[in-house]
Amino acid sequence: MDALVSKVEPDPPTVSVQSEIDRLFESARADLKQRGVKDADKAQIPECDVFPPQADRRVRVGLVVLNW
Repeated sequence: MDALVSKVEPDPPTVSVQSEIDRLFESARADLKQRGVKDADKAQIPECDVFPPQADRRVRVGLVVLNW
C-alpha cells in the first residue's frame, strides 16, 4: 500500500487534508470524552506534528482506493 500511496500525483487537495486533520482532532476529543475527561469539549488539543502527515496519508489512501 505504501508504494501505491507514494505514487499519488499531484499532492492531495489541501482542503481534503485539512478536513481529515479536523476529523483527527474530533476523534482525539471523543477519545478524551470516552475516557471520562471532564470538559473534554473545551480541552485544548495541541497541534502536533502527527496529525498532518497522518491526514495526508489517509487522503492519499482514499484516492488510491477510489481509483482502484
